[in-house]
Amino acid sequence: MRRRELIAFATAAWFAWPRCARAQPQAKSARLGFVSFGGDSAGLRSRVEALRAGLRELGYVEGKNLVIEFRWPRTVEQLREAAAELTRMKVDVILAPTSTEAEAARRATSTIPIVFVGHADPVGVGHVSSLARPGGNMTGLTVLLSDLTAKRLEILKETVPQVHRVGVLLDRTAHLALPFAALAVRHLAVNARMMRSSMLEVAYEDFVTVARAKGLDEKDVIARHMVPNALMPVVTIIGVDIGFLFTGSVLVETVFGWPGIGRLMFESIVKRDYPVLMGNFLITTMLVVIANLIVDLVYVWLDPRVKYQK
Repeated sequence: MRRRELIAFATAAWFAWPRCARAQPQAKSARLGFVSFGGDSAGLRSRVEALRAGLRELGYVEGKNLVIEFRWPRTVEQLREAAAELTRMKVDVILAPTSTEAEAARRATSTIPIVFVGHADPVGVGHVSSLARPGGNMTGLTVLLSDLTAKRLEILKETVPQVHRVGVLLDRTAHLALPFAALAVRHLAVNARMMRSSMLEVAYEDFVTVARAKGLDEKDVIARHMVPNALMPVVTIIGVDIGFLFTGSVLVETVFGWPGIGRLMFESIVKRDYPVLMGNFLITTMLVVIANLIVDLVYVWLDPRVKYQK
């Protein structure tokens, strides 16, 4: 009897086990919201792969127990909508690569944790209360741009207490040589050809012949009579070239890693950031107007015959 009961129990347990296993709820997958302003770039994709690798080391595998919601907005409006969409999806955490995405996420939610990767000054902009105790729903990594300088001076003062004045040397001239040469070579060649043509035209003018007839030295004739008059068309071309310097500076700034106005204008066009783009246009227009005003004033200095009346 006992043997018959044991067989019946084993049979019932065998057939009931799969049902019990299926009845157990599966573990909930973690949902990570990832938002990056400016679109999916090649450099950012490599960092995303590094993120996936780091999560795998922690036991989170995409497709098994992890879901990553990627958003790649290209405009400010799309960035705000992406942050709001991730909030509506109720992701477990929002990952923001920079302070730009962190600010959009902060405005979208005050409950979902937000992790920023490379924030310049989270305390200064008010994203966290302090580095030691961030508070709120935001935390992450900072590059400490505003704090490192003060800390270094503090350490210097502790090391050398008698220090009262500190001098700062910035070696920017050497780093400007190649970018300046890359921008100036093209315009220098055009202006040199223009100057040569103007000098050939001025060389046979009557006032040059009179200066030579007076017995002036040839160097004085060239420096005091020929060059000022030959510079008039060259100065005009230089004033026009000011506007083209900004269009050509995009490539130079990208190659040499300079965060200039030309590169900012190009990125604003790509991201459709119209307020920044309008600001760039305003600054560029003002610079061109000021350059042409300076050209008009140089005319008076080069040629005394040019007079400006009230």
